[in-house]
Amino acid sequence: MVVTYSNKVVVFGGRDASDNDLCCTQIFDTTQNQWSTRSDMPEVCSFGAAVTLNDCIYVVGGYHRTCLKYEPDSDTWTRLSRPELQHGCGPAVVWRGSVLVAGGEDDEEQQSPVIEQYNPHTDTWSVYRSAQLEEPMSCHYIFNIDLYDS
Repeated sequence: MVVTYSNKVVVFGGRDASDNDLCCTQIFDTTQNQWSTRSDMPEVCSFGAAVTLNDCIYVVGGYHRTCLKYEPDSDTWTRLSRPELQHGCGPAVVWRGSVLVAGGEDDEEQQSPVIEQYNPHTDTWSVYRSAQLEEPMSCHYIFNIDLYDS
């Protein structure tokens, strides 16, 4: 999982050569052209996603139904409430102050059309009722475009 934060590239987790899930946090400082290691995630997030929101980074979804908040400035982690569903290989995006995780798959490789919404103010998850994916899917991409009237 990779995000950008304040001129830095932040990389979470992954797998080692023996196919073991990792909890590591690594940061590349683009101004100093240097990598550093930070505090490990408090739990594994297999095939999850990460987004930046309000000076924090959220690591969400995956097969373990993860929801973690990372504060890069203090190098601290907080465990948060878990999504209702597994979202293995399901992407996440910030939308109107919340985090959306779209689709993904469960342990049995069943793909889902469900979009779950995380509210960081109430630490709650809910199914995003306004829309679902037209077809169940995983290993796809999602992004948002803000359009403004001139």
